[in-house]
Amino acid sequence: MYALHLNDPEKGLDNMCKAYNLYIEQKSPYRADAEKIIQMIYADLKKVGKEDTFDKILATNNIKSN
Repeated sequence: MYALHLNDPEKGLDNMCKAYNLYIEQKSPYRADAEKIIQMIYADLKKVGKEDTFDKILATNNIKSN
């Protein structure tokens, strides 16, 4: 919601990372959806040169970027 509709990709990414970690913990199939949204947020951040911000948010949430 934050990332795609409210134009706040950083907050949206942080929320999506938290959801992603919960989905992994719960072995939820929604993990794949979270991955797709994280990829979409990355594309948006890349357009404006904020790849470092993306990597920082993932690291804060203990997610390794590929």
